[in-house]
Amino acid sequence: EGGNFYEALTLVRFGRFEDVLELRDPPEGTVFRGLWDFGKGYAHLRTGDEGTARWYLQRIRTAVEDDPEAQFRGHTAE
Repeated sequence: EGGNFYEALTLVRFGRFEDVLELRDPPEGTVFRGLWDFGKGYAHLRTGDEGTARWYLQRIRTAVEDDPEAQFRGHTAE
């Protein structure tokens, strides 16, 4: 569950930012959603929408503050 964040990160890796912007159905969970939000935010930044990129950055910061013990493969959100 939550593996759809991989699609966002893979698209970011290959510079397919417009495709990232089209993705829907974000995953649940602090870390999975944080990785999804990173991908979406970076795609917005790379396509010239700094305001929305900052909004996604704030979502990530808030998620870490709210759930700093969330883990992915043994690593915490912090």
